[in-house]
Amino acid sequence: MGNDGGSIPGRRELVKEKKQERRVDWRAIARTRALYCALSKEAFRKPLMVCRLGNLFNKAAIVSALVEKKLPKCFAHIRSLKDLREAKVLLKSEITGRPTEESPIVCPLTQTEYDGVHKFCMMWNCGCIISERALKELSKGKMTKCINCGKACLQSDVITLNPSKEEQDKLRASLANKERSRKGACEEKKLVLGGARKDLEEEKAQRNGQEKSDPKLLIKKLKEEIIASAKPDSLKVILSDKIPQGSGKDDFMTRCAHRGLH
Repeated sequence: MGNDGGSIPGRRELVKEKKQERRVDWRAIARTRALYCALSKEAFRKPLMVCRLGNLFNKAAIVSALVEKKLPKCFAHIRSLKDLREAKVLLKSEITGRPTEESPIVCPLTQTEYDGVHKFCMMWNCGCIISERALKELSKGKMTKCINCGKACLQSDVITLNPSKEEQDKLRASLANKERSRKGACEEKKLVLGGARKDLEEEKAQRNGQEKSDPKLLIKKLKEEIIASAKPDSLKVILSDKIPQGSGKDDFMTRCAHRGLH
């Protein structure tokens, strides 16, 4: 039975066993995401910011990363503070009055703690964070305003906090489509404005060409410019198309000039 030196092989050496799959503790991951900043991995400290994908950040951490341009690729959808919303959030330490290292978010309506098991959401229009249970029970399927502050909100303004990877991928694709549509609309608007501007320039050039080719229009334009720039009233009278009233001795010297221009 021995191979060398009298050693006896065991089952582990003779039979190849199937590798055990590593089980991921999703509850622990969800709890971590519910208690710590998605960027700095530090405990939540007010003020908090939320992106369109439902990630939660400490404002100091996300602003610093934006300024230094050190955001990871997974947060590429955040280009400026316009892509974030400051959250109106209630922390447990504010209720108890005792600051702790970990202070979970609490729903102001049901007093439920955000621990990763209970789903929470934020109203993008106003920034209020509440539990999904409170939203469903109090809104009764008709979303016209925030149930916490009363500000006007729609169902499309509801952002689920820390959704699953599959849900985040769908949201990321939706944001990319909206961005492409926005850029396409801007390009179309530029083309329309550019075409209108080109038409105006062509019309102006055509009008200038007609004035240059037509001597009557050119003389009329020159007379208007001279009259507008002339200061002495006598010069304006001489070049004016209107003959002054009266034909006495006062207008003897200018009578020929008036008649000569007609």
